[in-house]
This record gives sequence, structure tokens and C-alpha cells, in this order.
Amino acid sequence: MAYISCENLCFSYDDGQVINNIALNIEKGECVGILGANGAGKSTLMQIFTGLNRGFSGSVSIDGTALGRKSIKEIRKKLGYVFQDFDAQLFMPTAYEDVCFGLESMSLTADEIHARADRIFGALGIDKLKNKYTHRMSGGEKKLVSLAGVLVMEPECILLDEPTVGLDPKNRANIINIIRSLDITKIIATHDLDMALEICERVIIMNKGTITAQGRAQDILLDREIMEKNDLALPICAQNMADLKK
Repeated sequence: MAYISCENLCFSYDDGQVINNIALNIEKGECVGILGANGAGKSTLMQIFTGLNRGFSGSVSIDGTALGRKSIKEIRKKLGYVFQDFDAQLFMPTAYEDVCFGLESMSLTADEIHARADRIFGALGIDKLKNKYTHRMSGGEKKLVSLAGVLVMEPECILLDEPTVGLDPKNRANIINIIRSLDITKIIATHDLDMALEICERVIIMNKGTITAQGRAQDILLDREIMEKNDLALPICAQNMADLKK
């Protein structure tokens, strides 16, 4: 049984349809990239999975449970979502308070909360950010703290919306290494095609709310015809290889 599955999935905003008759399966433990030009429906699809966009038609199931009003609370315990706009995700004064916030809604003692928070700060190599005010952090620091706040909840599946956007090369490499190391189901919506080629086992191409191609990352991302048909360029590394062959 697929970990995430949807059939005949459609969704519309007030100004028109965004998701049109999508069917897909994502297996437990997979790392899947969702790719497409601006407006393709990538973020909308992930927000449906996490219950942020309701009113869809068709079916969505998470770990065998149908997504709906009655099941959303239980399903959200399994999923972690890192927003593209990290400023919308950070709202406590310091990084440590922000990471602890979600744990405070669980039946954990103060010692257990601090132990889990300390463990995730150490695992991500961001101990120096614990007492830093969130409004004084750089974009890369905010991205790492946002990720920490999700991972500390120990989700079975993490969904990341443009995790490398706006990062300098060092922070980009750091985020990629962290994502690669996670032994859970990972779904990544991104324009960073080199990252997708590097860490995703499979990619799904979206165009105007539909899935137009999917398969092994190398097979799809290095196929110039598929990429150009979907208003995408080859990954930079592939372009450089092509230039060297000329």
C-alpha cells in the first residue's frame, strides 16, 4: 500500500482550477521531487496532502487513512510541512522557543521537551542558534530552524516547499545534506533541478495542474524534450556536461 495515494484529485481556487484529475502514489521511504514551472500546482498539491487546502474532489489517503475532516488531526501527526516562506513558520521570540513550541502541545514533561529539542539542534549542527532571536536570523538560519521545528515532532513524512530557495551555496549544501540524511518519506517541491537530480529517487513533473511526466530522476531530468515541453531547462550540471561535449 502506498504511503500517499490520490485518485481523480481536483482542486480549484475562486479564480479557477489548479489541480486537474491527478492520480499518484508515493511509497513509504521514497524521496520524490515535484517539479514544474511557476503556477504548475506544486505547492497547492502539497497543501492538499497536509490538509491546508480543503474542498478538493477525488480521494487522498495518507498511510491508508482517507484524508477528511474527521481524520485530519491524526494525519497531521504523521506529516511535517516546511513552508517556502519560513517567516510564516517562525513566530516565537527565539529559535529554541520556536522549536519547543510544538512539543508543548504533547503529553511530554519539560525535561523530555528540552531533551528532544537539544537533540535536534545538535543533529542539525545549529546549537549556536538556540538563543538567537528569530527576527535577527539570516534566511539560511531561519530555514534551518524551520526544519528543526518540524523534525523535532518526529514525522513519518516531511514535505518541503522550495527548501533551497534564496540560500547561499554553503547553506544550500547544508540543507541538501540534512535532507539526504533523513530516513523518512520525503516530498520536495522545487525549482532546484540540480538538487532534485542529486537526492530524489523519482520526480513528478506538473504542468498547469496536471502530471505530465514521472519516473526515475535521471530519466526525466536529463530528457531535454520532456523538460522543454514543460517549460523547464535541464539541470545546470547537465547543461555544463553538454557544453563540454561540444
